[in-house]
Amino acid sequence: MEPLEQLFKDARAPLISYANSLVMNEEDAKDVVQEVFTECFTERRLVNRAYLFRSVRNRSFNRMRGRARLNNFLGRLKVLLPLSQPFEKEDSPHLRVDEAMQRLPQKQREVLTLRIKNELSISEVALVLGVPEGTVKSRINAAIGQLRATLGSME
Repeated sequence: MEPLEQLFKDARAPLISYANSLVMNEEDAKDVVQEVFTECFTERRLVNRAYLFRSVRNRSFNRMRGRARLNNFLGRLKVLLPLSQPFEKEDSPHLRVDEAMQRLPQKQREVLTLRIKNELSISEVALVLGVPEGTVKSRINAAIGQLRATLGSME
């Protein structure tokens, strides 16, 4: 067994526990640890336990910041567009948000649909679309910015 594989085997559970204590969600914690090890395997980095814990800490904080921004946006979006309710009135805020979503470029609309409506993680969206996670994040950020601008101009 290669040293990195052994380190993964030995450190996986403590790293997940540590990540879980930061992100407060076991699935997110597992994703964070998986992302760190995937990066290490892909880049063939020589790492030690301290490096892994620091990497897990940094990725956990990044995930929490991203989740806070997404939750803030989702909270405002849900006020305008309850996803379970049908469209009823012509002047409804539901139609405004739907119209704004339809104005987005297809790639941005697709990542928002997968991420928000289907509740896939960033890594799952990346796998579905066959693009890097950074591309998914960029498209989400661009889409959110465009929705803000469009919805602001529609009021």
